[in-house]
Amino acid sequence: MDDTDRAVRDELARRLAVIEVEERETPRPPFPRGDMVVLVAMVVVSVVVGLIVGLA
Repeated sequence: MDDTDRAVRDELARRLAVIEVEERETPRPPFPRGDMVVLVAMVVVSVVVGLIVGLA
C-alpha cells in the first residue's frame, strides 16, 4: 500500500509541476476579453450620447 501511495503522490506532484509551467508560459491579457468588450461598448455609447446631447 505504501508503494501505491508514493507512486500516486509522485504522479500528482509531476502533474502539478506541468500545470504550473503551462500557466506561467501562457500569456494572459491584463483584462479578460469579455470585460474589455463591455468597457469599449460603454465608452462608445457614452461618446454617442454626449454628441447627441451636445448637438441638441
